[in-house]
Amino acid sequence: SVTGTKGVGGLVGVSIGPINNSSATGAVNGTSQVGGLIGVNNGTVRESNATGSVDGSDRVGGLVGRNVDGSVEQSHATSSVTGSENVGGLIGSNRVDATVDTSYATGSVDGANRVGGLVGWAFDGMVNESYATGDVNGTDRVGGLVGRVAGGTGSGTVRNSYATGDINGTDRVGGLVGEVDSDSGSGTVRESYAVGIVNG
Repeated sequence: SVTGTKGVGGLVGVSIGPINNSSATGAVNGTSQVGGLIGVNNGTVRESNATGSVDGSDRVGGLVGRNVDGSVEQSHATSSVTGSENVGGLIGSNRVDATVDTSYATGSVDGANRVGGLVGWAFDGMVNESYATGDVNGTDRVGGLVGRVAGGTGSGTVRNSYATGDINGTDRVGGLVGEVDSDSGSGTVRESYAVGIVNG
């Protein structure tokens, strides 16, 4: 198991290079930017996975805590994930031209604000051909796939993706996405679906 405070990962704390065909199985605990495989990713993750439970506070993900201008491709997480803000079964926070492609998460996700079965917060990034099957529990902006999809200077997009888990929340709760919003850019969802039971 791995325990730390900020930038904590089961395999790598902070990555700016490629990580391919890699995995982590231990439990990971931290405060901010905590991931089952990588705490903070600024590079490329391909064909990799994490299976250990992940626990933190902000930007907590089953595979990556914070994905910034990086990409996650053909990867998955089966971990249960627990946090408070920006909590996702695969990635906690996916920001600034970051992409998630052909990836999935199957673990349960529990948090408070911006909580998603796959991604907690997708901001100016892309989620494409990916899915989540775990149940999601939160308070505000809770979604089976993504908690909040938003654009800043660009666009936050979910495309060709789906969620099957049951969703429980209080405010802004959706089977696929809790909130689709735009700041100066746009948030978009297209060609996607959800089949889980939603309680709000």
